[in-house]
Amino acid sequence: MSSNRFIDINCDLGEGTTEQDCLQDAQIMPFISRCNIACGGHAGNDLTMTLSLKNSTIHNIKAGIHPGYEDRDNFGRVSLKQPIDVLIDSLNNQIKRLSAIAQEQRVILHHIKFHGALYNDIEQQFELADALANFLYQHYPLYTVIGLSGGLFQKACIATGLNFIAEGFIDRRYKANGKLTPRSEDGAVIVDQSESLTQAKALALGSEIKTSDQKFISPVVKTLCLHGDNPNAVVIAQALSNSLKDSGISIL
Repeated sequence: MSSNRFIDINCDLGEGTTEQDCLQDAQIMPFISRCNIACGGHAGNDLTMTLSLKNSTIHNIKAGIHPGYEDRDNFGRVSLKQPIDVLIDSLNNQIKRLSAIAQEQRVILHHIKFHGALYNDIEQQFELADALANFLYQHYPLYTVIGLSGGLFQKACIATGLNFIAEGFIDRRYKANGKLTPRSEDGAVIVDQSESLTQAKALALGSEIKTSDQKFISPVVKTLCLHGDNPNAVVIAQALSNSLKDSGISIL
């Protein structure tokens, strides 16, 4: 089938602690467009950052920054109640940490994507979305920002002049308002691979997907997220790549 559509695929990587973890991550890289590398907040260390950057170069994919709440015990998936200036200081330190390693390796970083609970919190809190968009514009204006399609953060980033890529999730259910179903709710994560691939194809084609509250929405997305911490991530990545190509959708 000839291809006339394109989609980007991003994956959160570098969230382990060892060289073996990075070797596992590297098996995903042939099937994606870009990786979001954890930079010491919710996960990751200097070794995993170094190896993830090296592997991204070997596999010729874009490398980006994946900061979040500094809470390794909860993998950054619990909201932290802290002043915005304290949060921004933490995020800035995480970004600088990966940037320094990338500079040593002469690897260009392309994008920033926030992680976990922070990713969700900026869709619920206008003040937070606005503050983080302004922080990125003032200090890191050359990075593309990846975030939820049609959300508060997309609007805030575009208003400041940042380049924004709208993201869709192949393995998370949505609410009718376009936000992700909280992980605390049953069925928030799609565990059936065939169902996940069906949603991925629909998102890539701009078709309707069914929400957890039994509605239908059509998010406009330019990149699909594949979660690298899934034990079957390599198998899913390959199946996703094959399924999209079979549908005439090229991976950028």
